[in-house]
Amino acid sequence: MDVLVITKPESSEKLFKIWILRGNKTHLECESKKPLLDNALGHPLILDYNGDMITDFLIETNNCPHELWIMNSKHFRADCRRNQFGDSSLRSPHSNAFVNIRNCQPDSLDYTTDIVITNKNHIEYWLNRGGFNAENRINIRYPDESMYTIGQSAYIDLNIDGCIEHIIAVCKKEGFFHTRCLPQILWYDNKQNDWINIADFTNHSNLYFETIDTQFGIQLPIAVR
Repeated sequence: MDVLVITKPESSEKLFKIWILRGNKTHLECESKKPLLDNALGHPLILDYNGDMITDFLIETNNCPHELWIMNSKHFRADCRRNQFGDSSLRSPHSNAFVNIRNCQPDSLDYTTDIVITNKNHIEYWLNRGGFNAENRINIRYPDESMYTIGQSAYIDLNIDGCIEHIIAVCKKEGFFHTRCLPQILWYDNKQNDWINIADFTNHSNLYFETIDTQFGIQLPIAVR
């Protein structure tokens, strides 16, 4: 098993380095003096892009907003996918994911893993239909940023029915000049194509919950701090 390590030089405010420590049956080879790449703008999304059961990763660099690194014959090969994924920069930190995001929707009952990309201005679901093609892309807008400060997404089975839901942490802006911020959790409703508030955190002195009861009768089996 190999290990991917991310480092941030003290001399740089934005760039990260990506290192691959090769592994064998007994130890890791930690003597590499040269990173795999030294111009990353964030953390990678680990995925199996081509379905060969070998780990690949997608990352934003200062040369390419969506740079795909595919492992082939024990070596990584970089490919800028600007023509496929576009020029939109990623959010930092991003909430990209390799998950069967619409596993209970009629258009996604094939049990294949999809790609979720959280760009700065919108979210994209890339549905796996024997590959990731533009005709199988779904654009998702973020919650209204005039009303909310947007946090990161999570992809979980909220009510333990085997279906993956997309939720996002937000702070609702309130008060004069938005001096107050009320934390909430929004859920993306695929039928309404809209974000629905499922949890308010109005007790600012104690934001710890063993479970969260939502207004739709769904109980979130998580702890939030």
